[in-house]
Amino acid sequence: MSSYLIKYYIKKNNNWNFDDDFILTVDKYNMILKNDSKKFNIPIIVNIDFNENYNDENMSFDLEFIYNHHHHGIQFDKQSHSSYKIFLEELNKVRSQKYHASYYGSSRIRICGNHTDDGYTGDIIEYYDNIDNSIKFEGEMEDNEYISGNFYDKSQKLVVICNNICNNKINGFINLIIKKQKKTIEQNNILFENISNYNELNITEDNFVDRLFRIYFNDEYINELQYINLSMDEKLHKNYLTIQELNKKIIQIQNDNIGTLGQINNVISNIYNFITNRRR
Repeated sequence: MSSYLIKYYIKKNNNWNFDDDFILTVDKYNMILKNDSKKFNIPIIVNIDFNENYNDENMSFDLEFIYNHHHHGIQFDKQSHSSYKIFLEELNKVRSQKYHASYYGSSRIRICGNHTDDGYTGDIIEYYDNIDNSIKFEGEMEDNEYISGNFYDKSQKLVVICNNICNNKINGFINLIIKKQKKTIEQNNILFENISNYNELNITEDNFVDRLFRIYFNDEYINELQYINLSMDEKLHKNYLTIQELNKKIIQIQNDNIGTLGQINNVISNIYNFITNRRR
């Protein structure tokens, strides 16, 4: 699998915006764009029209396409035209394979892979219906049921590896992987039946991975991990929402105390009036 240095643009509100420099690779289902702070996948076996040598106003791109309702543009290194040609060969080779894809109501891809009259059978990739269309499962299915593979949370930082699944139920041992910024933590050969409340976990649900990690570790640890893995902008936004929530609670406490003090003052006033009237 070759790697290519690219510049990536996305068109919003009729303006082309430079997103970042990325390393681009191609696997059997996706274009994968990755740099030190971001990683995302663009499915390439679905109904996307890729336009070569595309020009739009003052912008020109080696490759342009529409995905998730936005125009995307890619510029390859101008000093290496051969890398672009090699990439096109890889892209066309993947897109020529016979795969099937299904979609969510949002038009985002739901699942793609080998398909028969009985459903998905063989290698597949399943995606979340989120803005990143991030990977939910990558592995093997038989007649639309999971057989073995890797389950991911929406952040792609938590991974559950299952090598033995029957009737969509995990059998035997699993491995858990936590992808932190500077290191990877692995917990291997965990007997699934030894995990608390394992019968309540449903591998078909979107929150399966998150729930499993919160049971095996704890909420506080996973919350901290998810915060650490946020981008700086995401952290600032989360901090802002937390501060807003704290302000609401402080105001509520102040209002409650004011109400209590008001009641105490009324009682004192009534006692004073009673005593004063008695003296008269």
